[in-house]
Amino acid sequence: MFDLSGDITPEVLAKFPDVLAVTKAEEDVEAMAADICAVLDDALAAYNAMRAVEGEKLAADLANTSGPRHHHRNGGEQGGGALPPDRGGLPSAAGGQDAGGAAIHHHR
Repeated sequence: MFDLSGDITPEVLAKFPDVLAVTKAEEDVEAMAADICAVLDDALAAYNAMRAVEGEKLAADLANTSGPRHHHRNGGEQGGGALPPDRGGLPSAAGGQDAGGAAIHHHR
C-alpha cells in the first residue's frame, strides 16, 4: 500500500511540523515560593546564630585585651581595643532587624 524506502528515524519525523509537540508542565508557583521561603528562613536563622556566637567571642576578646594605652591631649588615658558604644555600628537598614542588627526582609 505505502511504498516507504529507507529507514524512518526520529530525526526525519522531527522535520515535519506538528509531528512532535513540546508542552511545558505547569508549575505550582505558590509551592515553589513556600519552599524558597522555608529554605531562606533556615539560612537566616543559621546566619543569625553564627553572628550571635561570633559577637559573643568578639566581646570576650575585646574584654580580655589589655592593648596599648594612648595618652590624650587632656592628659587622660584610654585603653586600646574597644570602641565606645555609639561608635562602630552600621546605620540601620530599612525593614526589621534581628538581634544582631541584620536586616530581615520577608517576601511572603
